[in-house]
Amino acid sequence: METKGVAASSQYSNQYPNLYPSFEQSAAVTPEQQPIAIGVPQQPPPIVGVLQQPPPPMAMAQPVAPAWLLPGYPSSASFVHMGPGLDTGVRVRLGETVLKYANEKPFREYNFVIEVLGMEHTLCGRYSAFERPMSEWTDDFPKDWFHFAYNYTTNDDNVAQRARELRAFLERALNQHDEGRRLGSAVTHAALQVASSSPMASALYAVAAERKRVADAARAVEAARLAAIATEQRDDCAFAQTFNSMIAYSSVPPGALTTITFPRPQQFELRNKLGGWGDAVIKGPGGHPWFKLVRTNPSFFGELFKNAHFAITTMSGEVLLVLQEKFRCMNFEYDLFRIDPRTRMHVPVCKIVRSCVDNFMRINDKYRIEHYNQVGLHGTVTCSGSWPNQFTLLAGGAVVASVNKQLVSLTDTYHVQIAAHTDVLLFVGIACAIDRIHHEVEDERGRQESRRRR
Repeated sequence: METKGVAASSQYSNQYPNLYPSFEQSAAVTPEQQPIAIGVPQQPPPIVGVLQQPPPPMAMAQPVAPAWLLPGYPSSASFVHMGPGLDTGVRVRLGETVLKYANEKPFREYNFVIEVLGMEHTLCGRYSAFERPMSEWTDDFPKDWFHFAYNYTTNDDNVAQRARELRAFLERALNQHDEGRRLGSAVTHAALQVASSSPMASALYAVAAERKRVADAARAVEAARLAAIATEQRDDCAFAQTFNSMIAYSSVPPGALTTITFPRPQQFELRNKLGGWGDAVIKGPGGHPWFKLVRTNPSFFGELFKNAHFAITTMSGEVLLVLQEKFRCMNFEYDLFRIDPRTRMHVPVCKIVRSCVDNFMRINDKYRIEHYNQVGLHGTVTCSGSWPNQFTLLAGGAVVASVNKQLVSLTDTYHVQIAAHTDVLLFVGIACAIDRIHHEVEDERGRQESRRRR
């Protein structure tokens, strides 16, 4: 056992007196949510609320990136120089393997050189001396369950193979993504034959503390990022509750179509048969309730009562969008109307049509969307795919909304992803209308099948 190199142990002992010292971290300030323009959009609004990106990766002392700092941590060890901080990598070199004798029985002594902060420490011992303490570190200690069938004492090839496996294990274990817990453990120091008051012990404590500090800083950045996203989600939900009332105090002329758009994609959850009895809550990002779908002419006769009226409202009950269905034989139509908050006029928005002629002998249902005003859109709206799985809505050939059904759920649950700078109210309404038509078509097919069986 040998330790050599830089003897300035007091520098690390003074700087890191404990294994896990506390460090003050600075958190990124959450950007303020900017108001979104209402009415006819001109240029897409600038993206707001985007966190400042973390600083670029620092210069590396070795060509391999730091495994414990990057996502997708690999099993191999790696090192990095932390800029003005410490080199937190631990390197292990293979030394000699010496044939020795104890009680006239031969055995192999393995030597490894451990490098930390420019210091070197020699670890030596036989395989069994490493196996007992180091097997507790991880489950991948190099073991050969059929070692009795091989000669690991005098066969140089087998000895060299075991030495390489031990070196790789040591380097991997000492660079584990554990925030420095292993390097700062006295049990680890004992297994590495490092004296508690030696300069190498101080160096290991210093590296452990630096890894903990870096991990704490990364957690603070991630917490700030998640907090900013949560703030954006709450602000977007609150804006959706008030934007329609704001039109009454804006310069938008009465009867004009308006849009509600956001500079980032929004995902909504549509649960169960939205056209059934009772109200349905439409949840937005973060699980916040954005809208309610209510039946404005409910009937206890349920599905026997056709040509129903539905409305999408705010959570307080303010009507934003009206859906009027017209079902005749196997032709299904839905008319969508926006409500002018000043005049309470029904402003036509679009019509969704599923005709029996268009869907004759088709596997996937075909829907035709007739948009009366291209405000907020670029080109006509078309459909692609099969509802409710991998169903997309396109405007001018670009995907503006996609619908996918949740595979594991007690009720029918759909996720509607709406692109940035796209009218979320319009496409949530289109998704609700298609969901209602889809369930009516399925129910009609079931009734026809029942009549054929009689």
